[in-house]
Amino acid sequence: MAGYERVDVSDWKFAVEETAGRSEKVWLVDPADSEEPRNRWLFKPVTIHKDGSIQCGDLSEKIAAEVASLLGVPSAEIRLAKRAGRDGSLSRNIRPRGYELHSGHVWMSASPDVPYPGLGWVNKGRAAAGYSLRNVLDSLRDIGAPPESKGAIRGAQETFVSYLALDAIIANADRHENNWGILRPIVGDAKTLLAPAYDNENSLGYQLPDAHKTLILDGAKSGGVEGWATRGQAVRFHHTSEAMPDLVAFAANAIKEVGTQDEWEQKLGDFEFDLVEEMVSAIPQMSSVARTFAVKLTHTNIERLRHAIRDA
Repeated sequence: MAGYERVDVSDWKFAVEETAGRSEKVWLVDPADSEEPRNRWLFKPVTIHKDGSIQCGDLSEKIAAEVASLLGVPSAEIRLAKRAGRDGSLSRNIRPRGYELHSGHVWMSASPDVPYPGLGWVNKGRAAAGYSLRNVLDSLRDIGAPPESKGAIRGAQETFVSYLALDAIIANADRHENNWGILRPIVGDAKTLLAPAYDNENSLGYQLPDAHKTLILDGAKSGGVEGWATRGQAVRFHHTSEAMPDLVAFAANAIKEVGTQDEWEQKLGDFEFDLVEEMVSAIPQMSSVARTFAVKLTHTNIERLRHAIRDA
């Protein structure tokens, strides 16, 4: 497999700054394409800490998108990029012409039958009160799957649960209500749709330096890769019980809730792990330690999720 290109977007036309979220990002237009909405790309530079260390969210976001593709989970297209000498990621605009994008927060707040106040905090300030799996699924009733969805996914509820399965596999604990969205037609009677998954960079131990990953891989810290993986909890969701489920248990229960156990058992049972290793090996500027960690973590969580679905 050929390596992925890191495209230089320094000369791409500036469209607008993105104000949502806390990180720095701008919308750019690919000069090789028309100015259709789909040809806008969100450039998000990597985070550089005060001590000079680099948080490689661009690499984790690219891998997350490719894992999503292998699983058949609708996800934004991601490219590696650099702008003015600074590395980052490009995320293709997921909003088709004629649609507007609303965050999950806005959508749930406007859903009259969903008890989501959008105020107050639970889980020690990590989740909004009322942001539960049940309320999310209720808000997605009668909503369509994302554009270009493929495979056995039937509608928005099943699709959203596929995002939770992806999160469990890539160890992304950041699926809060502003980290997914709804596509609503601006005019006319076209169907309202769930947007593809996006903003998946908080995954695969993106925040860990290689020295820390090495200790985990050697089993000298966190109980090895599996021990570290079990620490990932669904902290962004409001739970009725005091016990906080880990990401895998949360995803397995969500899959059971929407009745897609058979599809996911088959999908995970047939999954070709060699494709992940091949894909990760094609990521540029990634250390051998980070590659090994990403591959082993993905493999570990797929096996954990497969067994959890069977036992749910």
